Amino acid sequence: MLPFRLPRILDSTDNNAKQTAKEQHVRKNLHILESGRFANQCNLAKSGQKAMQKLLTYSPVRQLRWLKNLLLLACGMLTVSPLTAQVLESRFLRETQLLQNTPLSSIDTALLFGGMRSSPTTSLSLPLSSQALAPPNYTVSAGDGIFIGIASQTYTSYQLTVTPEGKLIIPRIGEVSVHSLTLAQLKERLKEKFSTVYRRAEVSVALLSLRTFEVEVLGETLYPTKVRVTAAERVSDAIAKSGVVLKTAALRQVKLKRTDPDTTLILDLLPYYKILDARSNLYLKEGDAIFLTRRIDSVSILGEVKYPGNYEYLPSDSLYRMLELAGGTLETAYLDAVEIIRFSDDKLSRKSLYVNLSGYPKESNVALRRGDIVMVRRIPKIFPEETVEVRGEFRFPGVYRIEPKKTRLRDIIQLAGGLTEKASLEEAVVIRSSAARFIDPRVFASDNPEDDDAQYLKARLRERTGRMSVNIKALVLENAESENILLEPNDIIEVPRFRNYVNVIGRVIEPGNIEYQSNLTVKDYIRLAGGFGKRADEGRVSVIKPNTGDVIEASKVKTLEPGDTILVPELPRKPWLQAAWEIVRDGIVVIGSIATTVLVVLSIIRG
Repeated sequence: MLPFRLPRILDSTDNNAKQTAKEQHVRKNLHILESGRFANQCNLAKSGQKAMQKLLTYSPVRQLRWLKNLLLLACGMLTVSPLTAQVLESRFLRETQLLQNTPLSSIDTALLFGGMRSSPTTSLSLPLSSQALAPPNYTVSAGDGIFIGIASQTYTSYQLTVTPEGKLIIPRIGEVSVHSLTLAQLKERLKEKFSTVYRRAEVSVALLSLRTFEVEVLGETLYPTKVRVTAAERVSDAIAKSGVVLKTAALRQVKLKRTDPDTTLILDLLPYYKILDARSNLYLKEGDAIFLTRRIDSVSILGEVKYPGNYEYLPSDSLYRMLELAGGTLETAYLDAVEIIRFSDDKLSRKSLYVNLSGYPKESNVALRRGDIVMVRRIPKIFPEETVEVRGEFRFPGVYRIEPKKTRLRDIIQLAGGLTEKASLEEAVVIRSSAARFIDPRVFASDNPEDDDAQYLKARLRERTGRMSVNIKALVLENAESENILLEPNDIIEVPRFRNYVNVIGRVIEPGNIEYQSNLTVKDYIRLAGGFGKRADEGRVSVIKPNTGDVIEASKVKTLEPGDTILVPELPRKPWLQAAWEIVRDGIVVIGSIATTVLVVLSIIRG
C-alpha cells in the first residue's frame, strides 16, 4: 500500500471534475506531509515496492496518468518543505529566546550593584548594542565596520571591515593599513589613496559598527569572569556587566592591566560614581584585565552633606576632596565649626579638630587620616517646622503655619473654616508627638488591683499616644478659654465624623452597630442585637466611652451617647472546679506535712 492515496482515474472528457479531484488529492497529500504522519504511517521501502509492482500491471495510458499525478505530488512536496523548515526555525528561535530570558536564581552574597549570579558563559552570550557613540579620538582597529563614500564623476560607496591585521581591502586600491588611526587620519589617508584612481574625488568616512572584544574581571569577585564589551565602553561598564563584583571591592584602587603597551594603571572610580568625573574611568582596549582589591581603610562623612556615609580612604585624601565626593555641603550646614574626630597618636583615644570652612581657602586644605570622622552639623533653628495639621471634619483640612507660643487652638480652627455639621466634638483630640512616651508593658506585670504600678500601666495603655487633655467640645460650644491651649509645631488636630450609632459586641446573638436613639437603655440595645448569647455573663455588662476609653458598669450608666460600645463578656469556664482543685491540692500538702511530723515523732519515741 502506498503511503498516500493514489488519485482515482477519471474520464478524460470531464476535465473540470478531473482537475478538482487532483487538487483535492494534492491538498490531502500536503496535509499528510505537513502533519508529520508521512513517516509514521508506513514503511517507505515496502510501499514503494508494492506501488511499482502494481504500476507495471497498468496500461500505458494509465501509467502516464499515474506519473502525471506523481509529478503534481512532488511539486507539492517542494512547496511544503520550505514552509515547514521556516515554521521549525521560527519555533526554535522562540524557544531559544525563552531560555535566554529565563532569570537565574539569586544568591545571598552581597554584590556591588545588587546583581544576580551568572554563569561564566552568561556574560559572553549577552546581546551587544552597536549603537553606542564612539569616544573622542577613537582609533580604528580590527573588527571595526567602516563606510567609505567616493563622490567623483559617479558616486561609489563601500562597507568594509578592518581585517585582523589592521587593514582595509578596498576594490581598485588594494590593502590599506589603518590600524590605530583616528577617523580624521583615516579620511586623509584614503583621500590620498583614492586620488590616484579618481579625479577630484570627495571622500567621506564613517564608523558603521564598533569592534567587540573580551576583558577579564578578577580579584574581589564571586569568581573570575570575562565580559564582552565594545570599544566605546569604559572600565565601569565592564564591572557592571560582570555581575560578580562584591560590595567589599575597592573602587578607588582598581588595577587595569594593559598589553599595548604592557603596563598597569591604578584607577579611582569613586569620583565617576559620585560626581560623574570620568577622568579615571578609561575606555577599554583589547587584552585589558581589571583587578579589584578588598577595601580596607575608610573615613566617615556625616551630617549636612548630600551623601553621608563611609568612604574608601586614600593617603592623598583631604577634607575638601571628601566633601566633594560626598556631594558637597547642604544649605543647612554649619560651616563655622566642622568637626574632625581623629585617633590620637597612641591609637587608643580620639581627639577633635575644628575647621572653619566659611572662609577657609582651598590652598590651606586639611589632610585626612584613615578612621577620621567628619561631622558637618546643622545650623541651629534653621528652617523651623512651624506648622500644624488639621484632619477630619474641618471645612478646609490641611497644614497651617503657626507662631510658637502665640497661636492657640481656636485660631487654627477658625483658619480651617470651622467644623462641619458631621463633626463629632466628643471624639475630637489634639495629638502632640513631642509628648508621646513609650511604655513597656513587661515592666508592669502585676494583675493585683491594689498594685499602683499596674494601675498606672492600665491608665497609660488606655491613653492615646501623645494625646493632650483638652475638651474641644467645651471650647467650641461653651467658649471655655481654659481649653484654648497653645499649639506647638507638628501638633495634629483631629476631629472624626459623628457616629450616630451604638456598637454592641461580645456574647450577643447579632453583634454590630445599632442606630442611636436617646430613649434606649443598655438592655434595649442588647435586645435589638438579638439578646444574650450562649455563655454570656449578664452580670458583667459594661459600656466603653469612645473619647476617654473608660470602662463603666452598665448599671451605673444612666444615658448612652453616640459612639458608645456595649461589651457583653463571656462566662469564665468552670471557676468552681479550679477553686476546688486548689483546695484539694492545699489539703494534700497540709496532710502530707502532718503525716511526716507524726512519723518523725514516733521514730524518736521508739528509738
